[in-house]
Amino acid sequence: MDSWFVTLTPTTMPEAAIVAQLGDQSWKLERLSRLENNRLCARLEEELEKTENFQLVVHTRRALEAISSLAETVDAIRVPWTEPEMTEAFLRGVEGTLAMLREVPELPEAIIQSLATALDQVRDTRKDGRLDRIAYEHLGNMAKLVRGSLTEKLAREEAALEPVRERLAAEVLLLEDGDLKKLERHRRLLETSMQRQLDLLSQVRARVVTASPEIQAEAKELRVKLRLVK
Repeated sequence: MDSWFVTLTPTTMPEAAIVAQLGDQSWKLERLSRLENNRLCARLEEELEKTENFQLVVHTRRALEAISSLAETVDAIRVPWTEPEMTEAFLRGVEGTLAMLREVPELPEAIIQSLATALDQVRDTRKDGRLDRIAYEHLGNMAKLVRGSLTEKLAREEAALEPVRERLAAEVLLLEDGDLKKLERHRRLLETSMQRQLDLLSQVRARVVTASPEIQAEAKELRVKLRLVK
């Protein structure tokens, strides 16, 4: 509002009222633009989620989160558990991660097999419910190896997703969307109203400039009378 008053510098109350309306409508247009942008972004993500490229990223990202959790667990817990139930829970978690890796498209089998072999070694060296420490650490190292491979894979897939996002961004603008149409109608109404206010401001200023001193004096007297009535 301040910027509108500074720019148009109203000198009379009618001018100030018009400028205030312009400032209010300008703010509404700004809010409308944010709503429209958010809606377009939401539509873009909806369309993007339908693509094979996006699903590939989702699979890789989930597998990366799981394998990162495994590697961090081994780093945090340097000595394997002595309780059989904790050991079993850990091994089941590794099996679940391994199953998730096998569902990731285009992940080299050699990478998956490295973790599977490490898991078998951990099982083979387990004694009295406790894991062999060397085999346990090796499992953690293999998890880090898989994590590195998945990190590189995810970076490539996310880079390949950008051209798809750009293409869809252009297509989304052409999609039939009731909400976007409503927003566009509101935009046109606000813009038309602002143009009318600007035209009215010009008319008011023109009348003020051309008003004779006698008319200005009468207007001042009228303002005094209106205050008394009020």
